[in-house]
Amino acid sequence: MTMKKMVAVGLSMAGLAMFVACGSDSPSGVSDDNTRVVSASVDEASQLITLYVNESEQFCVRSENNTFTWKSVKMADDTMHWGYKFANDTLIIIQNPGSSYEYGMVLTGGTAGKLYGTWTMSHACYYDDNEIECDDDDSNNYVYTYKFSKSSITAKRTYVNSESEEDDEDESSDDFMNSTFMKYFFYSIYMEDEFDQYIWALRWEDSSAVQSYSLIYPVSSKTKNKMTFTADGKEVTVNVNEWNLDEENDSFTAKVTVYSGTKTCTLEYASVEMSSAYCKAENAPYFDIDTEEDAYGYEFSYADEYEKDNTDEFNECLNEMFYGVSDAKVLNKKLNASSVDHKKLAKVQREFYKAVKNLQK
Repeated sequence: MTMKKMVAVGLSMAGLAMFVACGSDSPSGVSDDNTRVVSASVDEASQLITLYVNESEQFCVRSENNTFTWKSVKMADDTMHWGYKFANDTLIIIQNPGSSYEYGMVLTGGTAGKLYGTWTMSHACYYDDNEIECDDDDSNNYVYTYKFSKSSITAKRTYVNSESEEDDEDESSDDFMNSTFMKYFFYSIYMEDEFDQYIWALRWEDSSAVQSYSLIYPVSSKTKNKMTFTADGKEVTVNVNEWNLDEENDSFTAKVTVYSGTKTCTLEYASVEMSSAYCKAENAPYFDIDTEEDAYGYEFSYADEYEKDNTDEFNECLNEMFYGVSDAKVLNKKLNASSVDHKKLAKVQREFYKAVKNLQK
């Protein structure tokens, strides 16, 4: 994409944000998570569209005494003018009508020469100084459609997977007990190494490595979400209690529990867009704070995201469970002291595994 195209598309999208940004609460119309209605008037003789923007959004606002309140903030109170014209069966929305240099959006799918109706925005094409230019390789995760009438514009956003996301999805797996997470779990026990588990590794498939370790640590039961095996005379169970990934809304929550005997270690991770359910004082330590200006130029602070991650505590708990020590310095000293004997044992185990594998062949 050329620099001129990036500027043109960026300006047009920024200017049209008042009816592209679905999910805000607008007194000028109605809205939900995917659809937005903005009041408008059309001058067909001059081919001008006037937008009446009176927009409010919900925020988790931080007060001066560091409390948080979920409330509506007016973000826009304005009247804006846009031009439009046709190029055969294409509708062009112009952000700066009448100026010496015009740029804007390209829409297709409606009736040639008629504004009223439903049109779809093309992310691959843009209008730049009296020319329509297209990039066939361009892609976007959303499709925007606009329905024009004499008194309003209705915008709808539909989420679609791009080809790259589909490829990533093919490489991921929901068989969590055959994942890289479990490979490193076994590896830490096998090598008597410090635990360093990573929640996203549950998505990465690594079944061959897990099956190899299963020859050393007998598995008594196994599903995609849960496994029970024996290690050093201990029965250990790993259970993925929760895994919710919503890429469209940029939300992810997960919970993993490991228990052996009377000890339990729990890993909890959550990264979600802010909502009234999370806008509470007890969640303040997990807030990502940002600032914004309202419609009148006043700056305010708000919690933009809720993110909770106890990975460090989880790994310390596993070290305590398997080695009896959670402090990293003490643990490393203890593990280094037994490393020589362990290497000898590991060598014997590897040779035995190779011999069994050759017999199977």
